[in-house]
Amino acid sequence: MSSFVRFVLTHRKDDSAWGDLAKDVAADRQVVRTWNWTRFEAYMQSHGASANAWGVMEEMNEAYKRMK
Repeated sequence: MSSFVRFVLTHRKDDSAWGDLAKDVAADRQVVRTWNWTRFEAYMQSHGASANAWGVMEEMNEAYKRMK
């Protein structure tokens, strides 16, 4: 199974909130592609992610967990 961040990045070309988040993640050079949800969540929390971003991230995490 691919990492959570890699899953997010598969949506870079989506014209949706998922795509917007994926583009932001791709542009952030501090985000490591091998991070799991827990590490990504901690990073986003430490960088003050907005309530909207949290909603999208949680949606994506639920979809990621269903893939396992």
